[in-house]
Amino acid sequence: MIWLLLSILFSSGIFLIFKMFDSWSIRTFPAIVTNYGTAMALGAVVVLRQMSPAEVFEQSYSFPLLGIGMVFIGIFYLMAVTAQKLGVSVSSVAAKMALAMPVIVFPLLDSTESFGVLHIVGLLCALLGVWWASVKEDVHVSNRKLLLLPVLVFVGSGIIDCVLGFYSRSVDSPLAPFLMTTLPFTAAFAVGLVVSVGNALKSGQWIKLRELIGGFLLGIINFGSIYFLVRAVAEAPFSRTFIFPVNNMGIILLSALASFILFKEFFSVRNRLGVGLCVVAILLFYFGETL
Repeated sequence: MIWLLLSILFSSGIFLIFKMFDSWSIRTFPAIVTNYGTAMALGAVVVLRQMSPAEVFEQSYSFPLLGIGMVFIGIFYLMAVTAQKLGVSVSSVAAKMALAMPVIVFPLLDSTESFGVLHIVGLLCALLGVWWASVKEDVHVSNRKLLLLPVLVFVGSGIIDCVLGFYSRSVDSPLAPFLMTTLPFTAAFAVGLVVSVGNALKSGQWIKLRELIGGFLLGIINFGSIYFLVRAVAEAPFSRTFIFPVNNMGIILLSALASFILFKEFFSVRNRLGVGLCVVAILLFYFGETL
């Protein structure tokens, strides 16, 4: 359970760093690329001391997890476009509701995964809770084709969770969680660096020191969020149908609390009801595991 709690804590830290980017006048994309590079370097320092690059690519999960890294960049771009076209809350909800995918997929792939009545009711409470807790403004869609954007964010985020959850059960050594965390960040950094350099050559705007610092801080926290999640899936006595939704809802609850305390963010009655439903959903998932 400690690994899951640490993953929730570090993932909520990502939210706080992003909040601070605005006040620090930090451009998001250059900082994101720096963050991927930092996370890659942190893992590589540990992995390459004990394993050669050739041995890295001999692992069965190497290429799937590199593929996830490319999805990282794509999802980030889609979330940005969704936020611009449909609102920040729609983008956020689409990513958070991806918690439904592991709950549905893993019981189909693994008969040992828990999935009963309490899980079903918990999932419904979770989805409604995420929606109510996250939506801050009314959504008006002028072009129905734009609705494809949050769908793609939902599917992409769900795929990331499913692939990460699937291979995290393959942990067979103390080094494996470091490698599983490092591989996605390596691919994400490679793609992001190419895009970032291309943008800089066109605009003439290169990365600034404060963006490097912000990205460095974000990278440390981001590495921890994935590393601890891998450890939670590999070692926790709970099923993946418990870990992934509880992780996502825990992030929502802790982020909401931090926003209220640190940023005096206003929460409507609907937002508060959503937070309450997330708590109920976590309890339902827990009792679904233990009863």
